[in-house]
Amino acid sequence: MPAVGGIIAGFLATGVGAAVATTALSLAFNVVVAKLTQPKGPKPRDLQTEVRQSDADRLRHYGRVRVAGVLHFWEWRYREDRRWLYKLLAISTGGIEAVDKIWLNNQTVTLDGNKVDDGPYKYIAKINVRNGRSGAEYAGGQHAQLLRDYPESWTANHRLDGVATVLARFRAVKGEDIAEVYPGGEPKVTVLVRGSRCWDPRLGPRSDSTTIYTENVALQICDFLSNTGFGRLSVTDLDIPAFTQAANDCDDPIARKGGGTSPRFAGGGSYALNEPLKDPLQRMLDACAGHLYLTPAGKIGLRVGKWRDPVHTIEEDHIVTIEGGAGSGEFNRVTTLVPEYVEPGLNYQTTTAEAWEDTDLIGLIGEVEPRELDLPWVQDFAQARRLAKDKLALLNPKWRFNITLRFWGLLLLGEESVYLNYPPFGIVNEPFWIESWSFSPDDEDGVCRVTLRHANRAAREDWNPEVDEGNGPSTPAPVAAGTVTVPTPVITSVTVEMRTIGIFTSSGVIRAVAVVNPGYYLIGGYRRTGASNWTELRVDQETGVMETPILEDRASYDLRMGYATGGFFSTNSILPSLIPQASKAFTEVPGVEVNVPRMAPDNPSNISFVEAATDLEITFRPGVGRNFWRTNVVEGSTAATGAVVTRSYSTAESVTVTVPKTAGASYWLTSESPESQISSGVAVTTL
Repeated sequence: MPAVGGIIAGFLATGVGAAVATTALSLAFNVVVAKLTQPKGPKPRDLQTEVRQSDADRLRHYGRVRVAGVLHFWEWRYREDRRWLYKLLAISTGGIEAVDKIWLNNQTVTLDGNKVDDGPYKYIAKINVRNGRSGAEYAGGQHAQLLRDYPESWTANHRLDGVATVLARFRAVKGEDIAEVYPGGEPKVTVLVRGSRCWDPRLGPRSDSTTIYTENVALQICDFLSNTGFGRLSVTDLDIPAFTQAANDCDDPIARKGGGTSPRFAGGGSYALNEPLKDPLQRMLDACAGHLYLTPAGKIGLRVGKWRDPVHTIEEDHIVTIEGGAGSGEFNRVTTLVPEYVEPGLNYQTTTAEAWEDTDLIGLIGEVEPRELDLPWVQDFAQARRLAKDKLALLNPKWRFNITLRFWGLLLLGEESVYLNYPPFGIVNEPFWIESWSFSPDDEDGVCRVTLRHANRAAREDWNPEVDEGNGPSTPAPVAAGTVTVPTPVITSVTVEMRTIGIFTSSGVIRAVAVVNPGYYLIGGYRRTGASNWTELRVDQETGVMETPILEDRASYDLRMGYATGGFFSTNSILPSLIPQASKAFTEVPGVEVNVPRMAPDNPSNISFVEAATDLEITFRPGVGRNFWRTNVVEGSTAATGAVVTRSYSTAESVTVTVPKTAGASYWLTSESPESQISSGVAVTTL
């Protein structure tokens, strides 16, 4: 394993001085505020889609993850006087703890031994799992059924050591039964795995007995960094007491609304072995409001989002220079965060928790467009809300400062926070996060530099579950459909958006987004409220987006989106009429009002005038853009308060009108829409 110094060296632009090195260390490890940008890495819908390519990414999993896997073998063969399909899927490199649940085409099934024991697949489907972890199941490819039935093409050399696999076998059925049992072809297989084991330093030195399955995010980070087979560091590079404390903090019980508790920070997710270290690490850190830091002993420590009082206080006489002030400008503030996470109750699909709002800030500066907070490692809506609360406070600090300190600043190396006591700014023992720390011994006076961000203790420590937790997503009730069960989808958003028809008028479309659920096809439609017939719409199968054509304004419409099995389909979309009624189920959204706000046309342009004895001749180009109806000539002190003396409905490139003139009067041109929206007006002349 490479030493820490070797990894840090990659961040250095030059190679001189402890001060420069320490600065680089702060950039590499003292990450207090995670980015709001979309995290990279495999997404739930990608993990739950069967991969059929020879160069597919190798994946490891922590915690509970629903996966489909990479196809390694697919072949039909006669056995017991019936044709059977053999399908081998590699689901995890590094092995797994166990498989907790199995879906065939999104229908959960139970096993009697290795035989599917319920639903349309009873007696005709068999599932075998090898955990790829250790002992007899370490060789994930050595399924006895494959070795027995395909001796010429699957041998003892097809081992797949350390790879967890699923072997699914499906028996052929009679032609009249295909529509019932295999309506869309062979069933898509996905499984809920308990992923890789992690070393728990609280149990003792690394050994088989201290390596356990866990959903503790700190232990997952520890394993990710130091795993003997897949980690980039060694255990000796880590500050074990710091990771132990972080693991204890993650296990803290947090009260839940209605009773009970859940861990402070738990989660699960997947990463590809060819990903840069920083990408999966950031996903895990985001799930625990965590950051890595360098200890004075040169080891890597971990802190998670639990409040700890600062140890030191920066006094006025410690400071050489200080600059800064309000934490963020009005235009940089974020008032609302919408956390996006993975919901187990929705079969491990991505969804959003209720938004977290800074109501005080909204009252001060008004509503600002919400920002999404991507938390792909989080699997609990309450945890997602707590993380959003903490993140919003970090994004809107009361103060931020860059401070140069005397040698006293060396005490802050490795510290997470510090009190600042600076009466000239009215700051009395306020807590601050240390965003960065650097040391420059060549400076005569100020040798340490720190960047501070005000810390909001209440945002991290205060949590009232009855008020703050919010409500989790409603789990759709399955709808019985013949011998299979089709669930109804969750529609995550419905919006009315403006569209321009030509260059003259605007109207609206309704755009809806539903959760994509591998194993089902998304279908949809709309109708005028009160009508009986639905108009079918195509739904993008990758994004779950459905959009109506341009609709009549000031009218109400009903939407519906559904999951379906079977039918004739393309990879992009499917029409409901092509699917048997028993194989689809809908969620409806009634009474969506299309009410597009009207905008005034553009002002006239290219204005000139000629003054005659009794008349004023005005030439102009009409503002014939969006919503234009007519041009008004206005006489008065302002365009808004004056009287209209004539109108022109012409849309020609150049229009000339003549009006009687009044001595001392001012003249204006305005554009008007059919809904009487009038432009601001442009001056012609004052006589």
